Amino acid sequence: MPKEHNLDIESNRVYTFDEVLEVLKLSPVTLRKLVRSGDVPASKLGKQYRFLGAELLKALGNSKNYVH
Repeated sequence: MPKEHNLDIESNRVYTFDEVLEVLKLSPVTLRKLVRSGDVPASKLGKQYRFLGAELLKALGNSKNYVH
């Protein structure tokens, strides 16, 4: 039976692309695909993505497939 990980995402924090990769244990290609599809909400600041913790938690809460 798969275990759900306790994700250390703070709702009031802004995360960088690399931080989200580390927390969600995703490859850069996968995270970019999720951002482009709208499954993981992000904002662009210049050429860099930024992720709001509250939005990440909401997106993960809506994802029935996110189990490690």
